[in-house]
Order: sequence, then structure tokens, then C-alpha cells
Amino acid sequence: MTQLYVSRGQYTGYETITKTGANYVLDADLDANGNNIMMGGGLFDTEGGNILLGGGDISEIDDIFFNVNAAREIRQNAGSMQLRMETGSVLDVVINSVTEYTFAATTLDLGGNILSEVALIQGLTTTNKLDDTTSGWIIDGPTSCRIAILGVNQVQIADGIISFADCYVDMQEQTAPAAPAANNGRLYMKDNGSGKTQYVVKFNTGAEQVIATQP
Repeated sequence: MTQLYVSRGQYTGYETITKTGANYVLDADLDANGNNIMMGGGLFDTEGGNILLGGGDISEIDDIFFNVNAAREIRQNAGSMQLRMETGSVLDVVINSVTEYTFAATTLDLGGNILSEVALIQGLTTTNKLDDTTSGWIIDGPTSCRIAILGVNQVQIADGIISFADCYVDMQEQTAPAAPAANNGRLYMKDNGSGKTQYVVKFNTGAEQVIATQP
């Protein structure tokens, strides 16, 4: 990478790079003649003060601060790279001139894209989240959880009650399951041995009670 060294002075006709505190600052006005500071195939854009690398690399940079807002910076910490922004700001991820993802406050807008391989989706509170645990997915709602199909709330769990709307439950015959834990009952369908389907409940003692038999 080509490097630019300025030692105790400035190049005539070019803007200077000065050090203010811990930062090197590009002075407010570029060359009045429209000249650019060349950087190994890149340059400082005379229009907006942007650094155009022309395919080159910036290396060994600690932090990058943005003049547009003092709270915006790219910071390199020991264990991570951080993009820091002020409260209320919005970050757009743009690919091929199209905004693919937008971060606003604590919200991620996918813009029709797919979010995959996510361990935890959390709402505004810890009781409003979709959590991937070792034992399975947990849907945690503050008051209730609803499953909607085609915009219609068909299954809702609230206050210990499971309610269904405009739908039904299909159960298939199976081999009789083991007895449930104490104080539980287990519902299932089974064949009665004569080709008839039976709706059965099994208690923790192992006893079965036939609720209904196919006519």
C-alpha cells in the first residue's frame, strides 16, 4: 500500500492533514484548484471529502470517527469490532444500491429478506420473545400466544386455556403410549383390535378410559 507522509509542513497546493488530540483531521477546505491527494490508486474526493481507495486497502486502523456526528464511529476493541451510533439513529445495510436490512433502535427490518440460524428473537421485554433452547423452541408472550393462518387467529393460549377458532384437531391412531406423570391424563386414538378407532384417555396408574368408539 502506498503511504503518504507529511513531515513538519505541507505540500504546496494540497490540503493538510493535522492532528487534533488523538485524531488526524482533514482540514475543512480542499485544494482550491481541485487537486486531489492521491493514495495508491485512490484519492480524497474534492466534492465531499470522501476517501476513495480505488481498490486499495486501509490497514492498521484503530478507530474511525465520522464528522457528521460525533457519536458515530467504528471502533476496534480487543474482542470485537463495534459500529457505534447515537440514540434514535438508523443503520441501513445496502447491497447493490438496494436497502436489504435496516436497524432502527432495537428493531431489525429485513425488508422481505430471510433471517436464518437465529438463536434468540426477543421483543421489548424478556417475556416477549422466541427462544431457541436445548430442549426446543419456546414462544414466550407477556399475556398470550397466538397462531394466525391467513390473518385469522386460529389457535390462542391465554390464562391456561387453549382455544381454537375456525379449525379442528386431527388425531391419528397409535400404539398406546406409556402412562403420564402423576396428576396427568394422556389423550390419544387407538385401534380397538376390531378395526374400530377409539378415543382414549390414560391415567398415571396406567388405566385406560375409552371416551368414544367409532360406530
